[in-house]
Amino acid sequence: MAEALRSVFCSAYGICDRPLRWWVTAETDQRNDHAMIDWQRYIRRYVWDDQATPYTRRVEALSREQAHSELFFYSVLLATCFLVLTVISLAGKLPFGPSAVAGVYCVTIVAAAAVLAVTKVVVSAVWITTAPLAVIGTVAIFGFPKQMAMFDQLLLLAVMVGLLRYSLRLVRIARAYPTLPSRPPEDKPRRKLF
Repeated sequence: MAEALRSVFCSAYGICDRPLRWWVTAETDQRNDHAMIDWQRYIRRYVWDDQATPYTRRVEALSREQAHSELFFYSVLLATCFLVLTVISLAGKLPFGPSAVAGVYCVTIVAAAAVLAVTKVVVSAVWITTAPLAVIGTVAIFGFPKQMAMFDQLLLLAVMVGLLRYSLRLVRIARAYPTLPSRPPEDKPRRKLF
């Protein structure tokens, strides 16, 4: 069966003479006439773009477009996470049981994220800053779930402290957004899929 599938695959794509290892590149194998995808270039282009999402640049050095991209990305990420938490909390699947208060709080975080993404209001950025504090407070009050390992507990706390620090940057961005200059993009062509 496997040999039949290999012969069909080889005849359809004509690559039987090439090695079937995905890590082989043109530099390591001279028989390979087409190089593999350069993953680092695409990851940098779609995840860390200096023009669209300069996370390490000072707030004062950002353009209005860069600030919009940063606020929009974080808002979508946070809204998605808290929308899932809303459903989980209202379904009663939280480790400490059903909680309408947690569900309502999650809905307010989703609403604040939507407002921040669209209008860049400072109050919504401040309200979003309370999200990591709420997770840390919930863990302090109710404790970690019993099945959670020590490494997972430390990882959760480290992520929440990192999100708290980053959300303080978002407050500064929202506060400075009206005064940020609007600059033309540095590189003219917009990115394409490949």
